[in-house]
Amino acid sequence: MTAASPQAPRPRVSLRALGWDHERCTAPMRACSEAWERLHPEVELVWQNRSLTAFGDEPLEEVAHRYDLIMIDHPFCGTAEATGTLAPLDDLLGPDLLGTLAADSIGASHASYSFHGRQWALATDANAGPGLEPAAEHGVA
Repeated sequence: MTAASPQAPRPRVSLRALGWDHERCTAPMRACSEAWERLHPEVELVWQNRSLTAFGDEPLEEVAHRYDLIMIDHPFCGTAEATGTLAPLDDLLGPDLLGTLAADSIGASHASYSFHGRQWALATDANAGPGLEPAAEHGVA
């Protein structure tokens, strides 16, 4: 018998991600990245953030190819399909996982990222919309 040779450490994979520069995006993405890296130390998520104005100024199809992960808002699902810019997530994630994520989302958040029967993004937050702001913003404790 020969002694097993020690395995060389795997090279760390670095995934580039793009989000918008607001706490509604950056806080959950930091938390998700930290949790992911604890589970998968061989994968590093490197986030870049840009303003909402920049998202509007540079079309999705011009920026997406530079990133592995990208935050989009639901109106961009049609653009993703029409341009072939993003892979539909139902090709990448199993139906059980997508079902769990849908069940864990608030209201129609998950469904708002579905277009023509395909899932183009995952809900990461929910905007309550006008008139449904937290009571504290209206002086109600």
